[in-house]
Amino acid sequence: MRGGQGRCACALAPRTVAELQRVQAEIGMPAGVLSSSPDGIRGVVHRDVLLATRAVLLAPRALQDEYDATYGPGLVELDGALEPVD
Repeated sequence: MRGGQGRCACALAPRTVAELQRVQAEIGMPAGVLSSSPDGIRGVVHRDVLLATRAVLLAPRALQDEYDATYGPGLVELDGALEPVD
């Protein structure tokens, strides 16, 4: 920024990386979960699972429900490595 006249806007993340790492450690790696990583920008713990569609998780639906009930809706998000073909 020249002359210090520019403006910068920033937003606080909804959760700290430490909070996300704590949740990630609590959850561990149950069957069907391929990988897990905290996303400090979006404030979620992202997990890759074996099978899901874009809108509805097929195999680990009960797992998503458990995460939502324990940590709050949307804190842990599951993403399918495989998607069924119509």
